[in-house]
Amino acid sequence: MNSNKEAYTDIEIDVLRELGNIGAGNAATSLSTMLNATVDMAVPVVRITSFDDAVESFGGAENLAAGVLLSFEGLEGVEKEEIKGMLLFIVDIESANDIVSMLTGGMYEPGSPEFEEMKPSVLSEIGNIMGAAYINSIATLTGLALNISVPYLATDMVGAILSIPIAEFGALSDTVLFIEESFSGVGKDINSSMSLFAGSETIDVIMKKLGIEL
Repeated sequence: MNSNKEAYTDIEIDVLRELGNIGAGNAATSLSTMLNATVDMAVPVVRITSFDDAVESFGGAENLAAGVLLSFEGLEGVEKEEIKGMLLFIVDIESANDIVSMLTGGMYEPGSPEFEEMKPSVLSEIGNIMGAAYINSIATLTGLALNISVPYLATDMVGAILSIPIAEFGALSDTVLFIEESFSGVGKDINSSMSLFAGSETIDVIMKKLGIEL
């Protein structure tokens, strides 16, 4: 989550971590169901850091990956103006190929024309289902009515993929507070994560909806 706040209380950090835990838990369950395999999730990490350090946390700016980005916003009233954020599911290319192979029953070899033709739609659908599960869990917990965009898929260097949320929220601050969750399992190592970006107004609304006094 990107914010212009310089510090968060221990209570706020705990709440953000729990939101990430619940959201990512629902996303992991969705992925497990799709793959019909066990998916493990590490304890969410909540960090306040620079944009450069955030990029490094995904393996460095030149690391090649696939990223699925979804935007969300409030649907009605004041919340429509205050609630705005992005969710990024990012996975390295080898893991992306493994996931696509599992979902397509290993019909085609990675790198083949048939495989590469199916890959974008499969990855977009994975990101869409996981992202919707994550964001809908936040909506359920807070009672917020949220609208979720169609997924945007990019296969590029990490720096280029992250340039989208950074461009959106970078004007608010030169630091980023982000909740990062890592997934593994399905019989293979999955190098993937989900991160949530939002402005401080969004965070404040979420805290108030959960009864946290600011």
